[in-house]
Amino acid sequence: MSGCGRDTSSPKDALLGHWESEAADLYISRDKIITVLKEDGKTLENKYIIVSYNDKKRSITIKPKNSEEDITNLANVFQFNKNYTRINATIDLSESSFSESDEDTYKNIDQKYMDSQVNEIKFVDKKQEPE
Repeated sequence: MSGCGRDTSSPKDALLGHWESEAADLYISRDKIITVLKEDGKTLENKYIIVSYNDKKRSITIKPKNSEEDITNLANVFQFNKNYTRINATIDLSESSFSESDEDTYKNIDQKYMDSQVNEIKFVDKKQEPE
């Protein structure tokens, strides 16, 4: 547990709350992520599933839970810093699923390249929904 009353005993618990990236605010609850884009205020809501997590490495992999089969769902790997206040987010192609139209595009991308495309996200507060 951290001093702010937030549970950081596991990546699954530490993920919950309000996070901020350069492009958006993310509100993460147990089953969904609400994304509020900074550019235009557009709000997107996606349910997600946990693909895997590792307490010792402070990491968790999640991907959108979509009922439509012909949609690309990119798996996000969240690597937390030691005190769970920052995340380095990357995309794991091996855990992602692709629509037929996107499959050719993604099969030619190297995972090492994807690992170099890091999106930094910082913890803001415990809110799991925008106001």
